[in-house]
This record gives sequence, structure tokens and C-alpha cells, in this order.
Amino acid sequence: IIYDIIFLGVIMKRILLIGKNENKSLEVKNRKASRAIMIKDGLLVMIRSKKYGEYKFPGGGKKENEFLKETLKREVLEETGFDVIASSIVEFGKVEEVHPDSYEKDKIFKNLSYYYLCDFIDNGKNKNMDDYEIEYGYEVVFVDIDTAISENEKVIFKGPTWVKREIHVLKYIKDNYTIGNNSLIKRG
Repeated sequence: IIYDIIFLGVIMKRILLIGKNENKSLEVKNRKASRAIMIKDGLLVMIRSKKYGEYKFPGGGKKENEFLKETLKREVLEETGFDVIASSIVEFGKVEEVHPDSYEKDKIFKNLSYYYLCDFIDNGKNKNMDDYEIEYGYEVVFVDIDTAISENEKVIFKGPTWVKREIHVLKYIKDNYTIGNNSLIKRG
């Protein structure tokens, strides 16, 4: 499903809706996240886990009273050690996921992931990963889009829930953009 939505006065394209709320009587837990699409030398900058082998875009959950672009910069720094160049941040699109909550069975989980194109500087800073990220063995990788898609497809049913989302975003990029040296170029 592709259409435009209004978010904070800005049009941001919804790339994908995954799932739906089948039980309208359940409480909905909302979460917002920012995710970075970064390119270097024609390769995507992604996070790969040693535990499952899946690839994900750097990013994560928004803290209370934090703007989405602040979330983006904080999460990229925590997961990669890279500084996002604030002036390079461009809105790309959003993915909405709705499914039963994994931890509270009487609730529905709704995750809104806002994707941004951005450039970065590798200043050699240390990563500051969460415990689960350390457990998963997260590492920064530079990967071609076909490898990221094919490796994620191998673990779609045994890996984390976000694998499906990332496959769809990767395929959306592949179908609609050409990956340049350090950018995406819209086709058509």
C-alpha cells in the first residue's frame, strides 16, 4: 500500500503497512522509530547480527520529548559510532507495523518506522549498544542490496520480527531507485 500521509505538517510517504488490528477492543501500544538509509561507495550501511545473520537499517525507538531526527542521530551513533550530518537528513518514507504485542498478550503493538536518507562521518567514536544488540552480535557492515535481501529472506521465519519490514524496504529501494556512489537516485 503506497500513499501520502501528513505528519507534523510534512508529507511523508507510507511505503508499507504490515498487518492490521484484528481486535479493536485491545489497547494499542504505539512506538515510533527513526531509521537511517546511508550509502558509501555504492553499498548500504547496515547492521548485521551474528545471531541470525539478518541485516537491518541503523536506528531505533524514539524517546519521550525527542524529535525523530534527534532519534535518528542518537540511534545511528549508538549502533554504528557514526555521526549523522544533520544538514543531509532527507525524509524517505514510513512503514507501519501492527501485530499482537509479543510481551503483553492483551495488547496490540503498533510500530511506526520513519526512514531518512542521510550522510555520515566516521569519527572513530565508540558504539553504545543495548544489551540485546550485544547479545545479537551487531556489527556495522557495508553491503550490496541484493545480498541484504537474500540473506534476510533466508531468516524471515526464524529471525527477529523486523526482518520482514526490512526486506520490504530493501525491495522498495531496489524497485524504485538506483544506488549511486553515496546516494539514491529515483528512477522514472
